[in-house]
Amino acid sequence: MDQLQLIFEESPWWVLASVALGVGYAWLLYQRGGPWSNTTNRILAGLRGLLVGLIVFFLINPLLKQIISEIEDPVFVIAVDNSSSMLGVDEDPQAIKARFRELKETIDNDVTDVDIYSFDGKLLLSDFDSLRFNTKATDLSRLLKRISSDYEGRNLAGVVLASDGIFNQGLSPEYRNYAFPVHTLGLGDTIPKRDIKVKNLYYNKIAYLGNKFPLVVELQNDGISSESTDISILQNGQLLATETVELDADNSVFQTEFNLEAATAGFQRYTVVVGEVPNELTYANNSQDAYLEIIDGKEKILMIGFAPHPDMKAIHAALSRNDNYEIVQYIPGVSEFEEDQYDLFIINEAFDRFNLLQPIFNQLQQYSASMLLILGNRSNFNLYNQTFDIAPFEVKAGQRDRVSPSYNENFSYFTFDRENQSVLNSYPPISVPYGDFNVHPETQVLFYQQVGSIETLKPLMMVRNTQDRKVGIMIGEGFWQWRLQEYAQNENTDVFDQFISKTVQYLSTKEDKRKFRLYPEKNEYYDTEPVIFEAEVYNNIYEPVYGFEINLEIKDESGMVNQYSFINSESNSRLTIGQLSPGIYQYTGYTIMDDRRETISGELSVQELQLEAISLTAQHQLLRTISENTGGSFFHISEIDQLPDFLAQQEIKGVIYSTESFQSLINLKWIFFLLLMLLSTEWFIRKYSGSY
Repeated sequence: MDQLQLIFEESPWWVLASVALGVGYAWLLYQRGGPWSNTTNRILAGLRGLLVGLIVFFLINPLLKQIISEIEDPVFVIAVDNSSSMLGVDEDPQAIKARFRELKETIDNDVTDVDIYSFDGKLLLSDFDSLRFNTKATDLSRLLKRISSDYEGRNLAGVVLASDGIFNQGLSPEYRNYAFPVHTLGLGDTIPKRDIKVKNLYYNKIAYLGNKFPLVVELQNDGISSESTDISILQNGQLLATETVELDADNSVFQTEFNLEAATAGFQRYTVVVGEVPNELTYANNSQDAYLEIIDGKEKILMIGFAPHPDMKAIHAALSRNDNYEIVQYIPGVSEFEEDQYDLFIINEAFDRFNLLQPIFNQLQQYSASMLLILGNRSNFNLYNQTFDIAPFEVKAGQRDRVSPSYNENFSYFTFDRENQSVLNSYPPISVPYGDFNVHPETQVLFYQQVGSIETLKPLMMVRNTQDRKVGIMIGEGFWQWRLQEYAQNENTDVFDQFISKTVQYLSTKEDKRKFRLYPEKNEYYDTEPVIFEAEVYNNIYEPVYGFEINLEIKDESGMVNQYSFINSESNSRLTIGQLSPGIYQYTGYTIMDDRRETISGELSVQELQLEAISLTAQHQLLRTISENTGGSFFHISEIDQLPDFLAQQEIKGVIYSTESFQSLINLKWIFFLLLMLLSTEWFIRKYSGSY
């Protein structure tokens, strides 16, 4: 629908002036006549007057206003639950599709256009045939949010949401507002059926070889009473543990704990199986898998001191809370030194004046393990300065100071939150040797020394990464008091233990010097996710390099091997291999660098997403709430024939969108050709009549 309107920027009286100028000019030119008849003279005068009048008219720059109106027809969206819980309804899936198809055709013919969405967020272009009812999770909120985004600014008349109301991912849609009515179509059975299911498994993702770990099984019982069943834990088909439980309808959710032994290193799958009870709704939810990584690699720490000391006891107590550490203590004359592969050396009163520890220290220098050195009042700082350049120290002989820790917020190797920082800064003073430090630029200070309320630039705790190892330096002694004070104030020692653990963890972690690295984005996937690997290749100075062929082999639990390869580039260093079946997979990757084969291997686990099997009872009340909140209506699947008539009775109107455009008449091409035609016609008649 178009509308045209002529608009003048100047006074409309200029139109009369243009007419007068055209008439006047024609009269002056043709008043005397010529070698043609009076009729021809009048025609020539009219052509010239019209030409001049139009030129003057266009020079006052009139505008042509054009209003274009378009009507956008309303559109409806039918969103269909494509999840596997829909298979629990009584009707055949093909019958459900047929009823949806009839619904679409009726709405399309009687009301407006219809688009189709499935719950996995895919737009179905034409029909419902692609529905398989096999999606393993339902996120109602995400679906409605996507529809809201896709149709923003469009004439969306409403959404027909066909679902059983069961959602197991995302936020509840009843707490969101939508700018369109949601008419819900309830499927499924709202009456709970007789069923026992594994609702959740609770366990740590990591356990250490040889340790016991808890596995808590949470069961949900719907309508089964005065019966018993067995809960079994299996690994590779072997029964590890079993327990008999009595089922009581009044106890719908209950837990049972198993303590299992981590007997084999690597990723392990433990299957929890609940014995079948007669006349259950389904047995698909009677089992669930737990995936753990069993680590064989406790970090071994050697603690050394020339005599027993409470500081060493405080460190030992903090580290003992972590099962990943194996602590060995050595005191000359008290215990024997055990040669072994250690990850960290902690030396109390390092470089002691009596040289009791110097022989063992010289021996430890041959190892590549990192060190945490505690320099106290009996340390030989001249010997320390000769050995390390972390922070050379000029000690004032025989002088000591009492200082408190002041946390350095610029320390970047590891961090503490604000609350823990305040606890660290509140620790009581300890005794430190008095002197001046010259901190190396590559040394990072964790704590500065604070004397009373004055913070100094002298380090109390610092860390340096050397070419050979990481070295931590703690100045002073008596920090065992920090742990005692924290317990007295808070009845726990969490912050002190965290400080020791983070320091030890950082120092004992070895730098990855490999030139070729290949690893999955994460170690645990669901079978609905694509497995993605990242590849990194470095040259001798550890700059990233590209153009290498990366080969990857993935072996499943049955021994079947799949092979992949790709060329890494600056824009693509990832390999997506798609979804894998549930299980434990071993991978091996390799590439050729400098005529050498660089190889790396590891493991990952793929778990089955079993959310849809947890609950099969339809939640129609949720659907009713969504409709009430959005101004829609709820219909049971048995009332689906009423839905088209209901929608036809709604005031569903098209939306008119109008746009305005302004254009100067003098810029129109046809105006030029009109003036040229008038001028050419006049010239032709004059020429034809024997004049110029």
